[in-house]
Amino acid sequence: MTKRVRPLSSVCEPSPVLITESTEDFERLCDSVKDELKPQGILEGYYVREIAEKAWEIRRLRRVKTNFINAARRQGVRRLLSSLIECWRELDSSQRSSEIYRLTEQWFGDEGDKREVLEILKRFRLDEFAIEATTMLSAAEDLDKIDRLLVSLESRLNKALRSLAELRGGFGRQLRANAEKIIEGEILPLDSPSKNPPAAA
Repeated sequence: MTKRVRPLSSVCEPSPVLITESTEDFERLCDSVKDELKPQGILEGYYVREIAEKAWEIRRLRRVKTNFINAARRQGVRRLLSSLIECWRELDSSQRSSEIYRLTEQWFGDEGDKREVLEILKRFRLDEFAIEATTMLSAAEDLDKIDRLLVSLESRLNKALRSLAELRGGFGRQLRANAEKIIEGEILPLDSPSKNPPAAA
């Protein structure tokens, strides 16, 4: 049986797949990039592999950013309620902490449990989007760090695309559009199986 030889770039470089991620999903992404960009030769293969890795890392950071905002919602609810209750109810420190904890837990309970919190927001002419705003402000510093990492990765992706375009003599704009489709999962979603081989004649 002939042993399959892995591309030089994938042998020499460490895998970008974390232990919480799927190697199969990454390889499917690599396959979709290869199918879309059709590398010719070792050097083009190197750039295409780099493009796939940067697309994978950009996807990861975008996912991290969304999950980080969702995780910060509890802190956002607590901070908003703390400022509102302090203005509205005359409570000592212990009572205020207990009330804020109770209302925060209610917000993350059943829909019916949210009614009291919504009434408090309504009293101050606010709605639940005020929670989103407070959450974003609470997480602003960390989100800014994630955005800077995304800018750095996208810059490196663009550099790889430019290098590939220069190697081929042009069409960089089309490559960039294709890369964005890859990142967004429009070419081959991560949960989709690899392309099936053509049926035997």
